[in-house]
Amino acid sequence: MPDAPYTEKNGNSGVRGGALWWPAETNTSIRPGWFYHADEDGRVKSPQRLMRFFDESVGRGTNMHLNIPPDRRGRVHPHDVEVLASFGHALRASFATDLAQGAIAHASHERGPAFAAAKVLDGDWRSYWSTDDGVSTPELILDLPPGRPFDLIRLEEYLPLGVRVSRFALDVQEDGDAWRRIAEHECIGQSRIVRLEQPVSARRLRLTILDAPVPPAISRIAVFRSVAPRAVARVRSSDPTVLSSAGWRIVSASAPGAEQLIDDDPGTSWVAPAPSSRAPAVVVIALGAPVRLGGLSIVPSRAVMSRASPPRGFVAETSVDGATWQPAAGGVLPNIAYARSAQRFPIAPPREARYVRLSFADLAVPADRLALAEVGLFSSLDR
Repeated sequence: MPDAPYTEKNGNSGVRGGALWWPAETNTSIRPGWFYHADEDGRVKSPQRLMRFFDESVGRGTNMHLNIPPDRRGRVHPHDVEVLASFGHALRASFATDLAQGAIAHASHERGPAFAAAKVLDGDWRSYWSTDDGVSTPELILDLPPGRPFDLIRLEEYLPLGVRVSRFALDVQEDGDAWRRIAEHECIGQSRIVRLEQPVSARRLRLTILDAPVPPAISRIAVFRSVAPRAVARVRSSDPTVLSSAGWRIVSASAPGAEQLIDDDPGTSWVAPAPSSRAPAVVVIALGAPVRLGGLSIVPSRAVMSRASPPRGFVAETSVDGATWQPAAGGVLPNIAYARSAQRFPIAPPREARYVRLSFADLAVPADRLALAEVGLFSSLDR
């Protein structure tokens, strides 16, 4: 970061050549929102999704911040605990043994004995491999012990000298075959973990620095065999007022893909062109049978999308025949662009309905598209 007052633009991506190193963070919640709601018991992130979140945070050099909200007892819900236990076991098992230990390292260039290629294997972050001035795109090869398939590769730079590598590639050689490229990425930094789709039984691993403004300073190269987390069955919500989406269907929508709103999966999203007061985004949901409605929830998308925004507000209407509509709820969705949490609204007075129509006329922040994850309904809503 620059040695200057913080700006969001700089904070989101950092600045090449900045004067200061600021540890970055990547945060999310184990549930769709930051606080506990019983209607989200069935929407807890899976252990597999938490492992992907680890790759997207620690695996890209940032701190992993995972929100875990206590329930109304002041305790973590048992399902959340089971998910965390599965994730934790898989994480510890995956990184328990560095399979590169015993390898022999050699490089195309070395700065001298104090900066030899073997420094990437000594387990000391204070030592590192580097090259002479003017050599910024070298390569380093590990001759690996046989019989050790791996699918995780961890690289680390010596951060007191800054983030030097702009782009790098990884290649493997198996049983004397030609080199095969398995990854190419930008930036190494504090930690870069590359997860392969399938384990490889390579005898040689090559790191090539493709772009760097100065000689690299690589303190560690390690390889591991991942352990998949144990699957944890999803649970149904413990809130008796939550209405099941089984049997619901989309009657009409202003953009395709609105089925994502009722698939009970906050990881999927309905994406529509940016709405306006003259051309709002509209979706009509048929409930399959008459139900008594007392509230609804709107869950914004938490997926990283370019030029997409949740709605700033909404209007909800209900109908018993799909032709005659009554106002049910509406208003502004407070801070939804940044908190990205589920928001709940009462339907007053509660009424019987077979159809719900939602309209969105503007976005929370300027963007080209609207993105929304889920719509939920309740027989009553205790706020």
